[in-house]
Amino acid sequence: MTIRLATDQDGPAIGKLYRTAEWPDHGVDWTRPGIGGWWIVAETEDGEIVGAIQAVASAPYGYIGDVVVHPEYRRRHTENGSALTGRLGSVAFDLLVTAFVALRKAGSQMVMGAVGKDVDTLRKVYERHGALNLGEFTVMARRLS
Repeated sequence: MTIRLATDQDGPAIGKLYRTAEWPDHGVDWTRPGIGGWWIVAETEDGEIVGAIQAVASAPYGYIGDVVVHPEYRRRHTENGSALTGRLGSVAFDLLVTAFVALRKAGSQMVMGAVGKDVDTLRKVYERHGALNLGEFTVMARRLS
């Protein structure tokens, strides 16, 4: 497994990953330029993208967006990994660690992100590693094109 910064050419593969993972992408066009630099991907030896995380570098706040992992790679290679223990599989974990390191190097002092109410495993992982719940918010989105 290789973890690397996505390129614009990876956009369609990330879009396919969303569909395979049954994760809503709200109909965005994954073929448009601009994917590179904002996403980190996990790629198998045969070139299949099986995980992606959105990482937006800024100072003082960075942002972690969606963490999407192919269903066959969730909780893989993790000792006793399950939703009940709050442990992520190695793909999601490696993506998160890589994103945190990249954001720190880019000057982010704090990383923010949204965790859905139905993504309890990720919330538990964040809390175990020192993240604070800043309260409940309504996430808003507006299509620009």
